[in-house]
Amino acid sequence: MSSGNNIQHAPDDQASRLRRLVEQSQRQNSNQNSNQNSNRHSVGAALDAMTIPSRYKAPCAPVVAVASGKGGVGKTNLCVNLAIILSQQGLRVTLVDADLGMANADVLCGLMPQRRLERAVTARDRLPELAINAPGGFRLVPGSVGVAQLGELPRHDRDLILSGLADLDASSDLILVDTAAGAGSSVLSFLHAADLAIVVTTPEPTAITDAYSLIKCLVQGHAALGSISGVRNNTDLGQPTGDVRIVVNQAINNAEAEAVYQRIEAVCTRFLGVELRFLGSLCVDRAVPEAVRARHPFTLGKPDCNASLSVARIAAQITRALELNADVSLQRPRGLRAALSSWLTRNASDRSAVTLSALR
Repeated sequence: MSSGNNIQHAPDDQASRLRRLVEQSQRQNSNQNSNQNSNRHSVGAALDAMTIPSRYKAPCAPVVAVASGKGGVGKTNLCVNLAIILSQQGLRVTLVDADLGMANADVLCGLMPQRRLERAVTARDRLPELAINAPGGFRLVPGSVGVAQLGELPRHDRDLILSGLADLDASSDLILVDTAAGAGSSVLSFLHAADLAIVVTTPEPTAITDAYSLIKCLVQGHAALGSISGVRNNTDLGQPTGDVRIVVNQAINNAEAEAVYQRIEAVCTRFLGVELRFLGSLCVDRAVPEAVRARHPFTLGKPDCNASLSVARIAAQITRALELNADVSLQRPRGLRAALSSWLTRNASDRSAVTLSALR
């Protein structure tokens, strides 16, 4: 993602970030061997504290995390229908409903799963074992419902779920993660781990304010993850992990959606040093609430409606951003098999969410 600074930065792809973290750990361990009284809160100790499962490996399949500052903006509906459109291109798509307490992707698909995401923590089930077939050809890992203790997982359990994404690699060309609303530590962990982060908002002032607050938390949280010393430099400002883009839902028309994006982008550029990109918009369409009530995704029930075509355009932007070899039609879905490109190696941060700030 572009930045307002013209300063050259070291390579910041995901494999390089993990390599730097491991090298830092090795240096710290070497220093500890020579001085038993060295600081136990070193980077090496922090890495050990993550307790990453031994089976962890970086997935080749790109990871796209979809989040929102406010609930009720249509984030899950977008995820479900994106998974359908991308699957229709020949991609093997797995959607992980990572709302750890109030998930409903299965409801939109008319499914009644027997096992849900909480079993990855409580029973150590692997994510592929939890995945079920969903309408439109994608695989769904159902999220948790009414499990209060999963609302904010401790770091060890978050790392367990994050590392579990690697288990989906063998059966996935693309992994979609539908996060919870808000800026909690679990949400930020998924966003930091993703190759592409999507923030969904609507024209409502509260949704715009919360979208900005989420982006601010993501940018501020990047300092501790990306800096060896943990001290944020001025040149770090405006360098969040990965690629963050905006989707505006429920707009009256494209002009309103563009104005909402411009408002958020201007504030992020001015106060955070971040230049966001616009991924696309969905205008108000009667087919969407009708599909929700019918528990049948609108891209299947009404593939020619405006909402379906908008999702197809967003899907095309995603495949281009991730350099996937898929030909996503803006009219009728047809496609090729994807070639994989990105690596996931970032692990979760244990930082609490930053207090939300009002849009200036």
